[in-house]
Amino acid sequence: MGKIDWQHPPTSARRLYAWEANVTAIQGGKEPWHKWQPYTHRRQTAQEIDSLFQWPTVAYGVISGPGGWRIVDFDKCPTLDPVASFLSALDLSPSYPWIWRSGSANGFGVAVLCHQEPPEGTLPKRKDGQPKGVIWAHPTERTFDHLELRWKECQTLLPESQHPTGPGYRWLDTPPTAPPAAFEWGQVWTAVQSVAKPERRPIQSRQEEQRREHQPRAGGNRGTVDQVKERINLLNLALSYYPGETVKEDGETRILGHGGLLIDGDLWYCFADEVGGDCYELIGQHLYSSGWNRHNPIMFRTALNTAARFAGVELEAQR
Repeated sequence: MGKIDWQHPPTSARRLYAWEANVTAIQGGKEPWHKWQPYTHRRQTAQEIDSLFQWPTVAYGVISGPGGWRIVDFDKCPTLDPVASFLSALDLSPSYPWIWRSGSANGFGVAVLCHQEPPEGTLPKRKDGQPKGVIWAHPTERTFDHLELRWKECQTLLPESQHPTGPGYRWLDTPPTAPPAAFEWGQVWTAVQSVAKPERRPIQSRQEEQRREHQPRAGGNRGTVDQVKERINLLNLALSYYPGETVKEDGETRILGHGGLLIDGDLWYCFADEVGGDCYELIGQHLYSSGWNRHNPIMFRTALNTAARFAGVELEAQR
């Protein structure tokens, strides 16, 4: 097959469609200008492809799921080493053509094909009980921020698409002239786990456990402790300690760059460190790290005072 003009979105999209992919069209930013969610469950038509690109476009994307297309995204990844390890686990060479530098130049993407579905319970659950389309995983050595196995119901921009702020999506090596390599689910899952640890317990499944564990301790009466918790904005508090880009999903907010820091209402959880709790746990972990002990009256009072100042609550003088 001849060379493909990947800098021309309509040409790129039609080639991907010929390789059984469903595609999106972007006129600016990173979101499609059209409704694309119906294409996550059915095959596009050639006429629909033509209609999407009848207007000027600067980028295009591929929808995970249809045609077996799956994307592995390495975010905030300064070196190619984790990608090379992932490829090695699949017996792919570093020159595998379906690797690209992300549009912001802060990470990498890899495309593979897999026509199998993961075993029941593998995909994380949304709050409505339905499976999510993306599995997040975190490296044990913090060599990059996180990995996303973009399995279904999501779209990813491909080279040579433009990026709203960065240099744009670029193929790492010789651009592809054939579809991605195909694998079974077990092979893909093993390769993911060779470089990162998948998130196992969504924060919502920990809420009641954490509420029981993190009842007010010495150093503050329950009324005051609850009043501060009700007034404080946990997301703003977390961002003051751990600034970074935020991603909202299913009522939860992730703060990128800190090992999978997830905020859900008045609770937080860090998947990389496997710690979490309420605002007092966040302050305690920030101030004392692994030495934090909620049962220590001096430590807890310090956390309470810090939270009260942040929330604008005036505490009674300690007797």
